Amino acid sequence: MTTTVLSDASRATVASPAGFIERRIWGGQLWVRAGFERKLPLNRESLEAAFRRAPGVHTFSGRGSCYSIPVGTSDRVVLRHYHHGGLLAPLTGDLFWGPTPRPLVEMQVSEQLRSRGVLTPEVLGMFWRYCGLWFYEADLVTREVTSSVDLAKYLLSSWNVPAQKKQRRQVIETVGRALLGMHEAGLDHPDLNLRNLLVQRVGQHIDIWVLDLDKARIVDPLPESFRLGQLRRLQRSLDKLSKSGTLADSRDRMVFLRSYWGPQFKQSRRRRAGFE
Repeated sequence: MTTTVLSDASRATVASPAGFIERRIWGGQLWVRAGFERKLPLNRESLEAAFRRAPGVHTFSGRGSCYSIPVGTSDRVVLRHYHHGGLLAPLTGDLFWGPTPRPLVEMQVSEQLRSRGVLTPEVLGMFWRYCGLWFYEADLVTREVTSSVDLAKYLLSSWNVPAQKKQRRQVIETVGRALLGMHEAGLDHPDLNLRNLLVQRVGQHIDIWVLDLDKARIVDPLPESFRLGQLRRLQRSLDKLSKSGTLADSRDRMVFLRSYWGPQFKQSRRRRAGFE
């Protein structure tokens, strides 16, 4: 088995991507996808401040804040300011260290996944500003996935609703197939959880999108142990978020597992242990 991983060495060689326009602004570097360079607000002291104060802004809470604003007549874009999580967050805040800023790595992973058929928001802009000794702060701008809700909210809102029973099963089956496709594309997502999976419904069509690739990498092919590890992380996310309300039962889990493993479902109890 040959495994290809985006190593630290390869990350250090990320070049200016094709299709992006470069600008020096706010003491840092901004790359914007061609066609959007005149659509992003650049009239404040930082990109985050410009988004935060833009007309029609929506704010999403999480690890730090994300801001969604309208651009043009039909698009919306989302800015995510990189911020640490965990116990050290109060100390490290939004400062990161390294020769290659995280937005560039995330863009590279995103483009590879999109080329392999994985649904993940298109990267439209990246900003970073070094503060000395390879410490930097950074932002990522992506196209918003409209008509969508994160998987946790969907499962909670559709729980025990008879009118949504059929659609709920379809969504769970689609999640299983989508996650299988992500793994076949080599996605190793260390922060896979219900809130990083978006359910998009347009009419009767359902799509599943994956978010927050800042720590993700491509491992080709993805070992089964990695797949099982991500399934267990998804299970832990379900258990944690279920404390605020029922999200799924054993039948939902079986629907997911049968969809993910397909004909291989009954071949190994070890596989089934990943999400039970």
